[in-house]
Amino acid sequence: MARSVLRRLGYALAVLLLVSLLVFSLMALLPGDYVRAALAGSRVSPAFAEGLRRVYGLDIPAWRRYLHWLSAAVRGDLGYSFSHGRGVLSVIASTLPVTVLVGGLSFALELLLGICLGCASAWRAGRTVDRLGVAFSLLTVSLPPFVLALFLQKWLVLDLRLFPLSGLSTPGTPTTVLDVLSHLVLPCLTLALLEAGRLSRYVRASMLEVLASEYIRAARAGGIDFFHILGRYALRNALLPVVTYLGLSLPVLFGGALVIETVFSLPGLGLAAYNAVLTRDYPLVMGITMLLCLVTVAGNLLADLLYRAADPRVRVGKGAQWT
Repeated sequence: MARSVLRRLGYALAVLLLVSLLVFSLMALLPGDYVRAALAGSRVSPAFAEGLRRVYGLDIPAWRRYLHWLSAAVRGDLGYSFSHGRGVLSVIASTLPVTVLVGGLSFALELLLGICLGCASAWRAGRTVDRLGVAFSLLTVSLPPFVLALFLQKWLVLDLRLFPLSGLSTPGTPTTVLDVLSHLVLPCLTLALLEAGRLSRYVRASMLEVLASEYIRAARAGGIDFFHILGRYALRNALLPVVTYLGLSLPVLFGGALVIETVFSLPGLGLAAYNAVLTRDYPLVMGITMLLCLVTVAGNLLADLLYRAADPRVRVGKGAQWT
């Protein structure tokens, strides 16, 4: 167990290093830099612009900038955000709570919708409920997040006027819990609907396999109540394969929240990352990317640990591969 965890942590460090190198290279290959983006449309002398590049360390080769960033990141310093005028860790700390709130609420709603829809589709396999559930899952899997977000904005905001359009609170009014929650309904609903469709497919497939087993048939033939069979026997065993998906869905939700925050103008990591790319603020882009990569690696490790905890038959012995 300990050796397997150490091996996975070694793989995680290698992934983080490769991702940091790739993202930094892509940022270096983009035309322009922060100084050019910040001074766009301004009449300044080339000497002044070059002086700013020296201040921000943009006058040295890209490979040296990467080594400087990497050596500082190892010590826990992700650098200085050009556009925000403060440390990258400070920017992340101020925007991360919004992203965590959106992701957490979306995850809870995803579990509720996905498990209920998957169970209903499996119990009524081949009937109207199942066909509607399969159609919903196929639609959400193929639909980009921003398309569903724009559709919900058009329908629920502009047409029905049920929810605010964007932001985290109403300007000019005191910030209350109800006001914040009303602004979070559409972002969380968008993410939850997209991921609930995927989750329902896993639950349906696993539930169909369990419902076809002999002990479930015997329970149904004995006249045991549907909800008793579902909750006490079928669902408990059917959710074992789904546990792995839940661990892997955390980084998907986190990454989806970054896109949704940009569409709904929420002051989270997504909007900060979008503005950082536009202004060529590479320290902030690197910091947010590394955080997203850490969440992805942690989600994979969490999926393995959850599956081992849920299914005691899973063991790691000599020569076994923990994948």
